[in-house]
Amino acid sequence: MRQFASFAITAALLAVAQSPAHAKDEPPVVLKPTSNWVIDFADGQCNMARTFGTDEGGTQDDKHAIFFRQWAPSRSFAFSAAGSSLRKFNSRRATYVTFSDDREEFETLPFAGNNDSFGRAVIYSSLSIERDASAEDDNNDDDDTAYDGFPQLDVDVASTAQFVSLRQGKRTVRFNTGTLGEAFAVMNKCTQGLVEDWGLDVERHLTAIRMPKMTNFDSVARRVAQKYPRQALNRGEQAILRVRVMVDETGKATDCFISEVTRTVRLDSPACRPLMQGTYTPALDKDGKPFASYFTTKITYMI
Repeated sequence: MRQFASFAITAALLAVAQSPAHAKDEPPVVLKPTSNWVIDFADGQCNMARTFGTDEGGTQDDKHAIFFRQWAPSRSFAFSAAGSSLRKFNSRRATYVTFSDDREEFETLPFAGNNDSFGRAVIYSSLSIERDASAEDDNNDDDDTAYDGFPQLDVDVASTAQFVSLRQGKRTVRFNTGTLGEAFAVMNKCTQGLVEDWGLDVERHLTAIRMPKMTNFDSVARRVAQKYPRQALNRGEQAILRVRVMVDETGKATDCFISEVTRTVRLDSPACRPLMQGTYTPALDKDGKPFASYFTTKITYMI
């Protein structure tokens, strides 16, 4: 059975609206780049952004942007798109994504919020350009643990991209990115740099035949789910967190770090304690020898 390193922690039932019929859709909103890619590698993250508009001049209401973000090497990435054309997009409603004309749309359930600079935003804690139409939703996109080797963005698949298209209800918004191959190669280099910053051997990771895996995932997930921070629950606060557990060559968890994907007023997650108590198999290099590495997961606190 495929093990997804992702916890969805829900404090109440969440009603998800059904997607309306695809008939009589609005004409798609096609957005063209108004800047080059802007790269920001700081604070333990790899960030990449680009602005878009419907015309060359671009009014304030016409300004849009997309953002890619990673906290560790992965086949997936956090993604958000923002701008006035997305103002009718709702949270956790069926939204269909594709990256080129010759690939099928796949269904997702993103969050919606607001970006300080661009307005309405569609937010994915995890998205993958490798995903196919059989995938289910955003919470099941962290599938790095389903593979044995070192996870990275697929540059070859990204090179075939033409755009990022989001369709919800009758509206389609298309960001004409062109190929994403070069941009994803830069992101891979950045996340390899993060591994080096953590004091780990990058070269052994690049040729690893196995990354650390949690062997008691289900029991740890239950303990994390039982510990929704009470103060955050009382405030109705929600969050998406990234967690990294350092795992030594014996499989022992030695440290734990939490990063916020979404900003919160104060949501102190207690997730590190049960994750530190988890049991892990160590990473194996190309010769089958164990070495120090890391394990990552995503936690979604959702009201």
